[in-house]
Amino acid sequence: MTGTATTKEEMVLLVEDDEATAELETRALARAGLRVRAVTRGSEAVVLLRKESFLAVLLDYQLPDGDPWPVVEAANAKVPRIPVIIVTGMGTEQAAAEAVHRGVAEYVRKAATFQDQLPDIIDRVSRLARAEHKLRQSDALFQLIAEHMSDLILITGLDGNIKYCSASCKTLFGYEPEEITGVQDLEFVHPEDRENLASLLARLPIDGHFTGGGKTGATPGLKLRPTLCAIH
Repeated sequence: MTGTATTKEEMVLLVEDDEATAELETRALARAGLRVRAVTRGSEAVVLLRKESFLAVLLDYQLPDGDPWPVVEAANAKVPRIPVIIVTGMGTEQAAAEAVHRGVAEYVRKAATFQDQLPDIIDRVSRLARAEHKLRQSDALFQLIAEHMSDLILITGLDGNIKYCSASCKTLFGYEPEEITGVQDLEFVHPEDRENLASLLARLPIDGHFTGGGKTGATPGLKLRPTLCAIH
């Protein structure tokens, strides 16, 4: 198994009603240092997911008690999200498309020695899930700071359109944030400063202060200082 993302203490939830297939998968995961909690029904998996957390879920597409989607929904509802890998012996393009649409991390067909691929797949999707969780935490922290600070934060694209505006926009400019999202940033610089700022924007990096303009014109005492950041 590649990397150091998993340890012997991390457990995979295996949902497979075929005993021989479950044994193959369990052995392959054990060789990679992963423990397995195996159940044969989707309903059992849903109950476990409500009470426990797992590194990933290996889920058979055809289960004796119905389709696999309740298991996928239960795994996606966890915080952090638990990645689901669907394993099937009768895969179709339609089934694969539906799996992706429902948030399945990977779709694997039961071909020869497919089980040997599972440890690396679990490693990859679990890493992605952790990275996604950290990104969401960072975004939540940014939102918390931005929505409770008195300074104005504007994020614009290279085309000059505003993509994000903090809540202080209402106090400083008289606009609700959603009113100016998608509008050109120069619209919110006082007319006397627009030409100067447009000239400086063409010669990045920027160092200067400009007067902000609200619904009623220039805002007394409000100075704007542009800062260049790379947003991907």
